[in-house]
Amino acid sequence: MNELWRKWRCRLFHVHVKNHSIGAAIRSVPKNMDKIDWEWLRVGERNSKNRCRVKMPQRTGSKPFRQIKYDMGGKSGNPPSFEQFWFETHKSGNILDNSKTEGKYDMIKKTIQENPDMEVFDVIESCFGPQNKGRVAGYGGSVKPNDIKGRSTKPIGT
Repeated sequence: MNELWRKWRCRLFHVHVKNHSIGAAIRSVPKNMDKIDWEWLRVGERNSKNRCRVKMPQRTGSKPFRQIKYDMGGKSGNPPSFEQFWFETHKSGNILDNSKTEGKYDMIKKTIQENPDMEVFDVIESCFGPQNKGRVAGYGGSVKPNDIKGRSTKPIGT
């Protein structure tokens, strides 16, 4: 059912929203659908509000984290350290433009410098607090704590 729902919403988006302005997309209610239901399905407004609440946004766009790791040396068997990866995924140009992001980056650097043999997961938990079962800070939504426990701070996975 989830797959059918996603495909249906995607089809509606491409037909009625993708090549139109938001105002035009709102006005072009699909056939066989109530206006109230169409307004509820609008993705852009709800996602814009959610993005505004993010305190330390990643700056990679739609490029997956695994592709960034691959491009940063994973393809040659030398994946980036967590510190390098954090900077790469949160920079704007060549700087961290958010003071909160910059503070976390400094905390990550300091933790790794003080404890160079600390495992990646321990660094993450000391800088970001306990991680829940569904995601790990700095790795995106698809990585779970059990996926990285036991790895050193040098390679962050391929």
